[in-house]
Amino acid sequence: MIKKSWCLAGFFLFSIHFVKAQCGADFYIANNPICVGDTERFANNSGGGSGPFSYNWNFGSGATPATSNAQTPPPVVYSTAGIKTITLIYTAPGGGGGCGGGGFSSTIAYQVTVNLLPAASFISNAPQCANAPVNFTNKGTVGIGITYSWDFGADATPAVSTAENPSDIIYSTGGTKKVTLTISNGFCTKVDTQSIVINPTPIASFTSNSPICTGDSVNFQNTGTASGATYAWTFGSGSAPATSVVQSPMGILYGTSGIKTVSLIATTGTCHDTSTQTILINQTPSVSFTSTSPQCQGNVVNFTNTGSSGGNWIYSWAFGAGAKPATSTSQNPNGIIYSTSGTKTVTLTTSDGTCLNTKTQTININPLPVANAGKDTVICNNTSVTIGSAAIAGNTYSWFPTNTLNVPVFSNPLASPTAPTTIYIVTVTNTATGCINTDSIVVTMLAPLAVNAGVDVKICRYDSTQIGAALVTGEKYVWTPSTGLNDIHLPNPVCSPSTTTTYTVSVTNILGCGPVTDEVTVTVHPLPIAEAGPNDSITLGSSTQLTATGGIEYLWSPPTGLSNIGIFNPIANPTVTALYIVKVTDVYGCVNTDSMTVYVIAPNFWVPTAFTPNGDGQNDVFFVHGEGISNFELGVYNRWGEIVFTTKDLLTGWNGKRQLGGEDLPEGAYVYYVKGKLSNGTVINNTGIVNLIR
Repeated sequence: MIKKSWCLAGFFLFSIHFVKAQCGADFYIANNPICVGDTERFANNSGGGSGPFSYNWNFGSGATPATSNAQTPPPVVYSTAGIKTITLIYTAPGGGGGCGGGGFSSTIAYQVTVNLLPAASFISNAPQCANAPVNFTNKGTVGIGITYSWDFGADATPAVSTAENPSDIIYSTGGTKKVTLTISNGFCTKVDTQSIVINPTPIASFTSNSPICTGDSVNFQNTGTASGATYAWTFGSGSAPATSVVQSPMGILYGTSGIKTVSLIATTGTCHDTSTQTILINQTPSVSFTSTSPQCQGNVVNFTNTGSSGGNWIYSWAFGAGAKPATSTSQNPNGIIYSTSGTKTVTLTTSDGTCLNTKTQTININPLPVANAGKDTVICNNTSVTIGSAAIAGNTYSWFPTNTLNVPVFSNPLASPTAPTTIYIVTVTNTATGCINTDSIVVTMLAPLAVNAGVDVKICRYDSTQIGAALVTGEKYVWTPSTGLNDIHLPNPVCSPSTTTTYTVSVTNILGCGPVTDEVTVTVHPLPIAEAGPNDSITLGSSTQLTATGGIEYLWSPPTGLSNIGIFNPIANPTVTALYIVKVTDVYGCVNTDSMTVYVIAPNFWVPTAFTPNGDGQNDVFFVHGEGISNFELGVYNRWGEIVFTTKDLLTGWNGKRQLGGEDLPEGAYVYYVKGKLSNGTVINNTGIVNLIR
């Protein structure tokens, strides 16, 4: 029978059903082979006979416990290596099925291989500083077939190794580090764990405000370990001071230019770190200058640079208040002019793009003497005026031109110009400084006043016209009377008088010279009385003659339906009712208009609604108006139904009398009928009411 062994999660589980041996001793081994110090477990599998049964276990050399009488023995630990023989004696006192019915004793033995456990231990050169190499030495089992597995703990580089004696392990941080060594011989494994100490190493690092210039302060900022460390600075050649022990030294001055080597050593306990950098110190230029001052206001000032010179330097000048130009980038600027006098602050800045230096000096600009020729003035023709101003002590005066001045060396001579415009120039000299100033005045002499009201004109009523003449600069105008003028102060106003009017214009100038006058007469013609004639009515297709009066020329509009629009009496035959307007022009060219309406009756007959037989010649007879009516018949009835008038003649009308007897009929409403046939075939059979009005 093949024996089996098992081990699950550190303890045995016998929930698996095993078939018992038929008759005799038998057992299972959990693990085979094992290592010294490991736990082995055994499970009884004996069978046959009847109880009570007895068990006698012997676990071999180096076993703890060495023996057991339990059916299922306790766990066994071997303290020595080798092949171990495990024996079980199984005794059944009575008979049992399949075993002959009698008692028996059965013995069985199996072997377990117990392998030697390797030794694990190590030493190191710790403690060390962070970032310093740490070396480890194995003090455990060595030899062929032995493997090593190292775990160096937090922040180690490398973190693991399989070397027997690993070296140059670097820890980036300080503190207690847990290191584990696992040694294996292929069967058994041993672990050793130790703690080593890594001392913290400070970080040396810094920045500065370089590059900078000689004479300027260099500041160093420690950017490494900020506390718990000591610092040793060395600043390089030309520095003051040369060294420092503060954390971030400030205000280090370099008296010489060039590349400087700066070193910082940071120390904590026995651990230290060093940072070395180079900084650049540039040369600061020298600055000085001279000028041609003092000068008079408005005269040229030249400047000369007496400091650092050469093509590598950049110059920036600021010349102060009133300077033109105000700035310059020339090394030796010339031609600077000051528009104001006084003390001027001049600044020169010299730079090479990195380092600069500035020099400020003051210069004096002498004021110009006051030159006042007076305000430009305008005088009347052939008059005089005093120019200039009061004299100032210490100044001399000279005027030009001199021929129209009474005393040309006075500060305020009398001028009597002869030209329309004269420019007088005064030159003033200060005897103490020699500064000269000038001023000028324009004296304008007005020309004699000119007046022109224009030529007499004729206009039509309601028309307008422009009188006067063009504007003369400097002249002022007043027109009288103001009636009909748009503006009495214009040189050429627009006038529209209602009657003939004589206008007078009075002209003065801005100085009050004058006045002079002129006049113009505007004759006003009345408009013609335009008459287009009374309104008229026609039937469709008929015509009437229009008659206009009031002028010598006539123009009708619109032209539709008119025989001639340019005569006073055209024939009108419109097809629809039309409003005609006639424009009438008289012998003066004055125009007026009137209008009349020609009513067109459609169809081509119509009956009035009233008539007035009073003998005034207008609407005295009641007619049926129309043309081309055949079989015409007209009858008129009074209120009692009596016929008072009848006719078959279209041209015969009712005059308001009884046809038989001839007496006048009373005022009132009468019924009429009209019968006939139009030329277009339309039959007429109309009735209506006509009002007789007396």
